[in-house]
Amino acid sequence: MSNLAVAIQATGVVVAPGSSATFTVEVSNLGSVVDRYRCEIVGIDPSWVTVSPSSIELFPQTGQARRPDSPPSTGRFTVTLHPPRVPAAMAGPWPIAARVTSEHDPASRRVEETTVAMLPFGALGTDLHPSIAGGRLGAGAIVQVVNQGNRAEAVALWGSDPADKIAFAFRPPTANLGPGESLGVAARLSAGGLKLIGATETRPFKIEVRAASPDTAAQVMTGTFERRAIIPPGLPMAAAVVAGLALAAVAVFGITRPPSVPTADRGASAPPSAAVASASPTAPPTASPSAPPTASPTDTPSPSPSPSPSPTIAPDTCISGYVWREAFPDDHVCVTPDQRTLVGQDNAAAPSRVDPLGAYGPNTCLAGYVWRVARADDLVCVTPDERDQVAADNEAAPSRVVGP
Repeated sequence: MSNLAVAIQATGVVVAPGSSATFTVEVSNLGSVVDRYRCEIVGIDPSWVTVSPSSIELFPQTGQARRPDSPPSTGRFTVTLHPPRVPAAMAGPWPIAARVTSEHDPASRRVEETTVAMLPFGALGTDLHPSIAGGRLGAGAIVQVVNQGNRAEAVALWGSDPADKIAFAFRPPTANLGPGESLGVAARLSAGGLKLIGATETRPFKIEVRAASPDTAAQVMTGTFERRAIIPPGLPMAAAVVAGLALAAVAVFGITRPPSVPTADRGASAPPSAAVASASPTAPPTASPSAPPTASPTDTPSPSPSPSPSPTIAPDTCISGYVWREAFPDDHVCVTPDQRTLVGQDNAAAPSRVDPLGAYGPNTCLAGYVWRVARADDLVCVTPDERDQVAADNEAAPSRVVGP
């Protein structure tokens, strides 16, 4: 026969994460000696439970009638549940148990079970990277969505801008996330046809993440889309300046060059000594025999060389001193050889720079690292300086290839 009795008075207990609920555990000393008892709640995170008092001392029950001033043989523990508002406090029934142990005889213990209900709540966490997206043919970004509630959520993404000029595409546009799950959604922004020349157009936009549950608040992120021209705005002016300088150089050369004397004029002028000699009366002119004319060979026109074909330049050919970056297959952005070596090292070290249990799951970078974003879905973790270098290389890419 057990030396103690335990009863849980927790019928209908419901608790909402972020708040608290209480119930009692009643203990009776059925033994023959004074004993002290402790109570612990199992089946739930111990940090979510408070038991008061920490222990109770009870006198044994006797078959004789007890006097009003007799020490108690029955006591109560007050149990307070206070789960935090986190995904781990999953909505639904939670089977728990009260385990009461005797200090006098640790082998004497009793466990009673009950069930409490955890109420559901919805919450979403979002992040947009980069918040300023730009390009000539459109722009890409990553929308990170985290289910911070304690129930499953179906989410969908929408994009909008005040002028209704930007087209949005999401991959995937909808998703189902369990409690604590995260997902990176690739967003693609475009604004009509190509812009040949001119200044960069800046347009604000919003991306909204909505849940199917009406009590889950939607999340709105703001960003800026920079639509850039194919030809940078300063390039035509620079070309005009270079052309003007070239014309000025030609004009200066023409002015400062010394005049040339025609060959015929030089042959017609006789030297002064020859003129004096021909005027002397004592020296009669002597006719010198004329050399017979020599027949010149008939001139045969030589064939003109045919122009050699221009060499064919392969697409994406880098100018001298640059090589393809190859951060991923078909990455033909031209960078320095040292930068390509560093990119390869980052790719090799990528698995060691993530925290699979972080807020973004397997895409969570360790402290000190950020996503590289060589393109919208490039989530390799690198240093902030390296991400800035990659962005600078992307921006300078058109100027580093051999033109037609």
